[in-house]
Amino acid sequence: YAEAKQSNEEDEDEQVDVVRGKWFTKEEDKLIKRSVIEWIKMVIAIALPWRPYSRLYYCTRTLLEEVSKGVWSKDDLELVVEYQNKHGNDWRTLTDT
Repeated sequence: YAEAKQSNEEDEDEQVDVVRGKWFTKEEDKLIKRSVIEWIKMVIAIALPWRPYSRLYYCTRTLLEEVSKGVWSKDDLELVVEYQNKHGNDWRTLTDT
């Protein structure tokens, strides 16, 4: 308890400026992606401890690639091509619409 209390007191001494209502920076995006990937690796390794890490990596990668190959309708593809012709590679604007 004493260690936990001391740790909390140290945390209170360190003021953190919370950023609200702004886009994440590219560095923050990278940190989030890296953190999520590390968390996923840890959870999968815990779930399947009898499998070697290298096999888990390749199996997971294959499964995720299959998921990311979503089926696009002809109309969807036409809309994306039309948008790209009009606005260039400003994909963030497309996702916001």
